[in-house]
Amino acid sequence: MQFLPSTWRRWGRLASGRPAGSAPSPHNAWDAIWTAAAYLCGSSGQVTDVRAAIRTYNRSDAYVNKVLAKAGEYDAAGNAIVGPSSEGMVCPVAGRVRPSNDWHAPRSGGRQHQGNDLFAPSGTLLVAIEDGVVDKASNVDVGLGGITLWIKGSSGTRWYYAHNTRNLVPVGAHVSAGQPIAVLGNTGNARTTPSHVHFEMHPGGGAAANPYPAVARLCGTTT
Repeated sequence: MQFLPSTWRRWGRLASGRPAGSAPSPHNAWDAIWTAAAYLCGSSGQVTDVRAAIRTYNRSDAYVNKVLAKAGEYDAAGNAIVGPSSEGMVCPVAGRVRPSNDWHAPRSGGRQHQGNDLFAPSGTLLVAIEDGVVDKASNVDVGLGGITLWIKGSSGTRWYYAHNTRNLVPVGAHVSAGQPIAVLGNTGNARTTPSHVHFEMHPGGGAAANPYPAVARLCGTTT
């Protein structure tokens, strides 16, 4: 866990189940894990901001993004695919989410917002909203969307996920509804905003339409 001696002296914890009378040791994996948890939670005893907590280890946004992306990969590998609804679709965010009904809200340069922003903690998994094929993606943090991914759904609708921390599936991959496809973040022009996925719906592969009715129905949240 790479503790500095001074950090260990302040935060060292004896893990649950260790023999009575033992001293916390940075060389014991369980003590190190418990100590890391205590350190990340800080004096409040809980994590209220995941990015800020990880930044106490290393004050680098690149480091934080890398840790959250790796956590998302572990989560994706260890979780079963989320079951689709009766209509064969699921919420595109696999976790606590706050969707914003901001279709056509004004944006810089006279643009209008072409989707909805779905806010969730950085590192939350993004999943395929329906069965389909990943037909386009950018794995480089460039442009307005940063790291992005497109799914052409079996319904004919194309779905766009932007501001991802990392994509988990390649172009050409066949995906099932609920399958992890990316990790939510704030790349592109969302670098200074709370973490979210910019989510678009293109019925029939054409112009964008407001995804909010579908998002509200599938995610079970309206704001």
